[in-house]
Amino acid sequence: MEWRDRKQLLWQEVFTENTQGSITAQTHNRRYSVRIEGKHTKGGCRIQFTEKDSQ
Repeated sequence: MEWRDRKQLLWQEVFTENTQGSITAQTHNRRYSVRIEGKHTKGGCRIQFTEKDSQ
């Protein structure tokens, strides 16, 4: 899984069998890309984006 802005790779992680993970980040731009690539997969993937309250 990769998270990029237009110029650089911001975060990258490889998940293996039965692995879970999360990332929390404060963004500065409006556009990012998330790339997910599955090799020999038979399971599922859930991605959730949330917005932090501005309090």
